[in-house]
Amino acid sequence: RLGPETVEALVARVQEDGGQVWVANVNAPGAIVLSGTAEAVDRLAELAVESEGKVIRLAVGGAFHSPLMAAAADELREALAAVRFAPEHLPVVANVDARPYASGERWRDLELNQLTSPVRWEESVRTLAGELGCTRFVELGPGRQLTGMIRRIADGALTVPVESAAALAKLTTPEP
Repeated sequence: RLGPETVEALVARVQEDGGQVWVANVNAPGAIVLSGTAEAVDRLAELAVESEGKVIRLAVGGAFHSPLMAAAADELREALAAVRFAPEHLPVVANVDARPYASGERWRDLELNQLTSPVRWEESVRTLAGELGCTRFVELGPGRQLTGMIRRIADGALTVPVESAAALAKLTTPEP
């Protein structure tokens, strides 16, 4: 697995040659997702393999969390203008900067920034486990990708994957 410094150096190398590629997600140690044009991502994948990195191609429909998403900002801004954000009961960590927020005042800007900026998942989990003292993490939805990442990031954290509505009901229904 390549470290973040190595990946950033490879990104810079492809960008110097005119390639449009960026770090899109820093998910866990050694798990970094790239985004950009197909050609630039292919070139970076070649360089990563040459550097003994492992490359897994994700089936996605766009260059998410990169400057190539800027064209969608106006439409998202308009949609977010119609959203009423309820006050939080607890701080919520924004993946765009891995910081906790206790009020909804900044969420529109944070969401807009997330469109073109990397997801800082590893840092977000570290904020939850460290600064906010979270010891339990519940993953809602199919699969256990986040559960696996959290285990790699937050040593000793209890992770609970909940893959269905029935499993959630069982988890939240008091026993007789």
